[in-house]
Amino acid sequence: LGSHSSPEYKDKKTGERYLFKYTDKVIARAEEAASRIGALLIPGQVHEVKYITLNGKSGTLIKMHPEYKPLGKEKTTMDVSADLKARFQKHFDGIVQQHVLDWICSQHDTHGDNIGLVGDKVFGIDKGQAWKFLGQDALPAPGMEASKACNPNPSKQVYSQFWKLYHEGKITGSPAQA
Repeated sequence: LGSHSSPEYKDKKTGERYLFKYTDKVIARAEEAASRIGALLIPGQVHEVKYITLNGKSGTLIKMHPEYKPLGKEKTTMDVSADLKARFQKHFDGIVQQHVLDWICSQHDTHGDNIGLVGDKVFGIDKGQAWKFLGQDALPAPGMEASKACNPNPSKQVYSQFWKLYHEGKITGSPAQA
């Protein structure tokens, strides 16, 4: 987890590392709220975020997880390779759970770098676009890409690819049981 030259801090007592991301107060509060909702719904599977001010500037303090490994190969291509299909299948329930959280928070920024693994658990990061498109967004049809109006990145969103494979029968699982 890193972000556009944001300062990192290390807790001297625990050794844990944190990232401070300067951002608008409303965005920072939204990301903190999404993190708190995630902690309730899928404990230990969403980055911990706190709204703070540092040197008079608003932002978020994000606990870093050095063992975090992105689920996608790279955020600009996200080709659906056999390897990615296998990861989707292995982590079916965790991906569904992350998607439910993102639906609740109207969060449309989950490309291959923003969903990954910490150990063997699916882990979501960067919920800073939570509620940004509220009222403009809609759930896309199964296997369809989210509208351009609600996709803040040039990369494909993980969930569009995941559900396309699911509806084509290339990965299996029970969304209702996830």
